[in-house]
Amino acid sequence: MPTYPHPRGPFTVLSSTEKYRNKWINVREDQVTRPDGKPGLFGVVAIQPGVAIVALDNDHNIYLVETFCYANNVWLLEVPGGGIDIQESPLAAAQRELAEETSLQAQQWQELGMYAPLHLISAPITMFLADQVTSVALQVEPDGEPIRLVKLPFAEAVAKVLSGQITDGVSQCAILKAARYLGR
Repeated sequence: MPTYPHPRGPFTVLSSTEKYRNKWINVREDQVTRPDGKPGLFGVVAIQPGVAIVALDNDHNIYLVETFCYANNVWLLEVPGGGIDIQESPLAAAQRELAEETSLQAQQWQELGMYAPLHLISAPITMFLADQVTSVALQVEPDGEPIRLVKLPFAEAVAKVLSGQITDGVSQCAILKAARYLGR
């Protein structure tokens, strides 16, 4: 637990108050002194760090998941992903999430970097390219989240990103970074 006041970059945090918490998010309000010496206020939403996976098979198909986005009341086509458990590495989380959401495993893994969704949200996501994926027999207990597996040519997924049919930000970034990494 930090003591106050304490520095945070060029700001000085005078106090921090938790406003809301559940198992997925924490919302806090920080009273600060800005770099110009004036008082300021920041609302911060902190989300568990996560992973996002571009899963490709040997025929250059990508495996996406179609899920219902409750917050925006829409169905989204996105790369598989999820949260990193406590004391789990990002790679281990990516391997687990890929298996849980798609019943796939990959022979090769390449980290594609970090994604930060918005400057007011602390939710670092590590992106991965999972290559040479194959099916794996896995019994996963459903958690009530509707998920449908979608397989399509990787070039079609890139086109869906560019045309605005894939709107999830981390999925867009991961697919385009994978395309660049693969030279496509």
